[in-house]
Amino acid sequence: GFGKTLDHNLSLFKALPRLCQNSPYPVLVGASRKSFLTLGQSIPPVERDALTAATIPMALQAGVKLFRVHAAREMKAVLSLAQRIKPEG
Repeated sequence: GFGKTLDHNLSLFKALPRLCQNSPYPVLVGASRKSFLTLGQSIPPVERDALTAATIPMALQAGVKLFRVHAAREMKAVLSLAQRIKPEG
């Protein structure tokens, strides 16, 4: 994950809007199949794609420009939909 604990990872994800706003560089999120997505449940990495997909619209709304994913074709579809329905502003 990004941080050392579940709480660290969740805090970092919640801070994405601020991180994106204050960074002079595009922000990349690599949450794909990370264990923090399971919130402590025992879910094998290959079964975490739905959880990965849930992070994409949130990260996009926060201003994330780059995404590192495993299931590229499926996540591209999620990203395309998220971009189409993203609120303006």
